[in-house]
Amino acid sequence: MPVHRFVNKISRKEKMTNKTQELQLALELAEEGQDRSLENAKEEWIDHAYEAIIRVAKYNKEFIVDKVWDYMDGDVHTHEKRAMGALIRDAARNGIIEPTDKYQPSTQKNCHGNPRRVWRSTYSVKRIVIQ
Repeated sequence: MPVHRFVNKISRKEKMTNKTQELQLALELAEEGQDRSLENAKEEWIDHAYEAIIRVAKYNKEFIVDKVWDYMDGDVHTHEKRAMGALIRDAARNGIIEPTDKYQPSTQKNCHGNPRRVWRSTYSVKRIVIQ
């Protein structure tokens, strides 16, 4: 048997560990990019976007981020849309929303139908029933 077969042989466990580490690194890099985008976003946009997240969570049991963009005023813009990811993450950390294990295709043209995580609202609006 050729020697190279033994030299390049990596166990299944090692491959899984490497893939797990690669995924972790990818997630960390994505989070860093979102944070940088948020740091450079205008305060007006940040406030408006976070309010949109709360409004969407208030009136929808589940949603994807496209719905938040639908609630955004057309006059308020950011240079980098990844900043929304940081705000969604903050809303989850603040207990307003939580991730589900479901995904839906994006309806935004520039996203080309890419899958988007479905978020569940933990924000409850209590309806007052007048008797």
